[in-house]
Amino acid sequence: ASTSPVGGWFGWAGAVAGRAAAIAMAQEGADIVVVYLNEHGDAKETKRLVEEKGRECLLIAADVGNEAASKKIDSCTVYPF
Repeated sequence: ASTSPVGGWFGWAGAVAGRAAAIAMAQEGADIVVVYLNEHGDAKETKRLVEEKGRECLLIAADVGNEAASKKIDSCTVYPF
């Protein structure tokens, strides 16, 4: 498990504000978790930009409005980070 702070950003991976927030948190030393619904290309681009800052970026395609998906998000983020 990482000892780095984790900045989670739920959704908007491709939106200007969401991507900028993820990059800003990565610049401050946080590893990033991006949860998105269908924006695979946008999420991959955000991941690339975060990793350029030397941080880890975990992508999770999930519907945060779904209880099972929320549990998946918890299990995918708590243990790796």
